Amino acid sequence: MDDTKRSSTRLTGETEGFSEAFELYWDDDGSLSISGGEYGLRLDAESRKTLAIRSLHRQPFGFTREDVAWHRGSATLLEASLRIHRLSTVPGGDGVRIIEAERDWHSSMADRIEALFPPEDEE
Repeated sequence: MDDTKRSSTRLTGETEGFSEAFELYWDDDGSLSISGGEYGLRLDAESRKTLAIRSLHRQPFGFTREDVAWHRGSATLLEASLRIHRLSTVPGGDGVRIIEAERDWHSSMADRIEALFPPEDEE
């Protein structure tokens, strides 16, 4: 018996008059298995990412490249603020740590959002 840990969700879908119940299983290795009726599909973690990117691309909701630019701009402003703060106050202190944490958060957020987009030449 396969000892892979799984969590599952049952979905019912209907397409062009065809109605079928599907089971989705998320395996502990990051893969996704979909089964229903006579059909089955297994997507590894990289394929799941590709499917998500393609599914969300050009949708009216979600993140945009402008969101990435905004987070990168915020990180740049916080870096400038950090430099000024370091010149004008006693070294260390909570102010520096707070600004560094905010800067790092905005940079990380921009990286994570940007990772969701297909390459620009495919848009």
